[in-house]
Amino acid sequence: MATQQDEGFEERRSAFVQEIEGYLMGEEPQKAFETIHDLKNYEAFNASGYELIPIAGKYVTRKFKDEKPALFRCAVQMLDRISREFSPQETYLELLEQAEDGDDVKFCTMLDIIKYCLLRMPNQRGKSISWACDTIVRHLCNMDTPKSKDTDDDDDDGASLLFKKNCEVVRDISMVLEIIIAFFQPFVQDLQDTNCEVPADHKREYRDDIMKSLLKCLGRPLIHLNLSKDSDYFGLASSILDMVGVFVRDPFELLPQVDLSFGCVEQLECDAISTDFTNVSLGCYFYLIFDDEDRLQNISHVHSPKYLFECVMALAFDLLGTNEAPLILKALKLFHAVLGRIPSKTVEFNSIKDTVMSKFLEMLTRTMVYNEEKELRQLSVQIYPRFLGKFTPEGQYIVLYNANQLSSDPGFIGFCLTLVKDQVKEALDTKDQVSLRYFSGKRLIDLMSRYCRINGLIEADLQSHTDQIMSCLNLIRYILIRDKNNEADLWPFMASIDELYIEPVKNACLFARGMYEDCKANLHQSPDRRIQVDVVGFEELLPEMTPEEQIRHMNEKLTKVDMIDYLASRVSECLVEYKQNYQMLVQSS
Repeated sequence: MATQQDEGFEERRSAFVQEIEGYLMGEEPQKAFETIHDLKNYEAFNASGYELIPIAGKYVTRKFKDEKPALFRCAVQMLDRISREFSPQETYLELLEQAEDGDDVKFCTMLDIIKYCLLRMPNQRGKSISWACDTIVRHLCNMDTPKSKDTDDDDDDGASLLFKKNCEVVRDISMVLEIIIAFFQPFVQDLQDTNCEVPADHKREYRDDIMKSLLKCLGRPLIHLNLSKDSDYFGLASSILDMVGVFVRDPFELLPQVDLSFGCVEQLECDAISTDFTNVSLGCYFYLIFDDEDRLQNISHVHSPKYLFECVMALAFDLLGTNEAPLILKALKLFHAVLGRIPSKTVEFNSIKDTVMSKFLEMLTRTMVYNEEKELRQLSVQIYPRFLGKFTPEGQYIVLYNANQLSSDPGFIGFCLTLVKDQVKEALDTKDQVSLRYFSGKRLIDLMSRYCRINGLIEADLQSHTDQIMSCLNLIRYILIRDKNNEADLWPFMASIDELYIEPVKNACLFARGMYEDCKANLHQSPDRRIQVDVVGFEELLPEMTPEEQIRHMNEKLTKVDMIDYLASRVSECLVEYKQNYQMLVQSS
């Protein structure tokens, strides 16, 4: 008799499920709602939750929310009731599976429902929350990130660093993170409560799962947004930081979690689920910490400056390696801020692996020279001398001696020459014997020879290597004027200065000036024809220009030649004066 009753109930239950599914498929949400809440179907409903979850889940998507809102609301109400009334142990995994759909609206809806399931199973929550954490991280990793087309103004410098508030991708990121924050809040509060419901033997795992997941929330895609204090998204990041702060009192406690391999994985987000910590999320975490004076004041534990230096180098390296402007910006700002906490001339070069140093400098140089964003290039230029200044004189010399191998760009070589000049000036001004050991005499000549190879110049070099030539001549001129008493110990090498550095420039200027004047003469004689001239070291056909524009083009090149020639002549005069002064110094002594 009981078997017949069970079979009858199963038939009614199955018919009930089919009826609900039919109403939803027929877009009759009101009938589905009434059927579910009909008291005569109470037992059938309570026995069908597992089957109803995937049926209702089909309609909890962005498409239905936008196009069939009544159907969407009906499905959400059904799932919400299931989460509150059914056995959470039986429905939890099925709800998680629905959240894996990839639809942002569905994920947010399901996560809010999943939260109530977890709150209703305190004894299992410590172990079970890890599945929800994995689902959250997986969804974040798979979300779209803003692209340059989503910027506020593509014509402005640095525009791709700031994204439109009404950009759909950005709105979705904000929506998803708001739900994730709301999801974790009751569980974080639970851990703060002395009467935490989670069993003691599960609490450590429970705590670690939440803390690691919150840190990963600071990675992709949040790190792509503007997280400065005056931005619309700072509140999201700040809420996550506050919750992480419940578990991590001193941010420097997380430094040992930094990956120091300097591997620069192309798609770092792929590791977010399989590893406990990633350099992308830790990079964003420390960027936010160092960008907030209030949080910095709460740091009590003091780590070795050298250790902090190396850890932040690794974080910055991985963020720079993504080649994504918002991540590069945060890497540079973080590194710039940390450099302010490292005393000058305290880092021994040999205390950091050569491969680590060369990789980082190569990445920083690439950003400074080749990045399309003006703001990023400028920030890199500011960082370079500050970075150099943290090393001892020996380290500074080694970095500068090898820097010209990082890029052959003439602008970069010229920039490095200004750094050499700064080190020479400091050594002469302070008379520090350690600095003079590396930035005077034979070592200084060796350093100059790395950058000032201007033998065999042709007119092409005057145009494409202007920065390098000017910086080289300015360095020589500075030493000749500044070093009246031969403190730089360069007198033995002065005989070759004119031959190696001045005459090649003057000869190239003489040749280039004659060539450009001939071109102008040809244009004046035949103003209607386009001419082919060797103006940049290879045959360049001038673009479509009027004769007047072509003459102006030649005049601009002549102006640059005159500027270089004038400086070379001035250096030559300084050399003559230097030799005279030195002879007088020798005679007087």
